[in-house]
Parts: sequence; structure tokens; C-alpha cells
Amino acid sequence: EWDYYGAGIPNTSVTDLEIQYSGRKLRAGTFGRGIWEADLMSEPGVSVNNYTVDFSPWVSIVNNPVADFLMLNVHASQNENTQIIIYDIQGKEVLNMSVQLTMGNYQRLIDTSTLMKGNYLLKIKGNGYAETGMRFVKM
Repeated sequence: EWDYYGAGIPNTSVTDLEIQYSGRKLRAGTFGRGIWEADLMSEPGVSVNNYTVDFSPWVSIVNNPVADFLMLNVHASQNENTQIIIYDIQGKEVLNMSVQLTMGNYQRLIDTSTLMKGNYLLKIKGNGYAETGMRFVKM
């Protein structure tokens, strides 16, 4: 059940919500306004300390087309060493890098400054990550 809770938050789009259980805080990532934080409210007798994180990991492209950097939204359920592979339109591998993804929700930049202008396919290889490719355009 959702209730309005706009105390002190500017009128902006919220792109990410996170509960920090140890500090009992609700954090909201906004588009262009930074991060907003409020005390976590819960009913008396309701424990929030026994919650376990259980979600499938995924990565999505934030900016498309890209210039010198590709920004990724990362949602990782555990710390993991992954491979980020970029293919050109003909299917030729043009970038292959090992990347340590840490548990959490965050954004990560990938340097694409060495890529020529054109269409590319990005794949993430790691435990639980889909093998499907994500298309992007380098300008």
C-alpha cells in the first residue's frame, strides 16, 4: 500500500529507492536533483532487520546514443567479476574487459572513446546475467 510522503522532497522524478536498514533511512535518487533521505518509518513491532536481499541481477544502458562514455545502471545481487564485451555491427568483438561488479544498485561508466561512430552490441557475462545484448549508438 502506497501513501504520499513528500516531506521535503522537491517535485522531481524519483529514479531509484533504497532502504538503508542499519541506519533506518529511506533514500530516493532523483533525476537532476541528487539524493533525498528521510528517516525510515515502520509500525511498532515490525522488524526491518530480518530482510534479505533476493533479486535477479541486471544491467541496462542509461544514455543512448553515447559519446565518450557509456553509462550503465547496475543492479547486482552479489559481488562478482564479470566480462563486458562490445561487438560492432558485423559481430566483431571490439572491446572485452573484466569488471568487478559490487552488490547494490548504482551507475558505472564504460570508456567508449576509442570506438568509431556506429552501432554496437553490449553483452555482460556473469552468473545470473542474461546473455542478451543491448544495442547502442556511438556518436
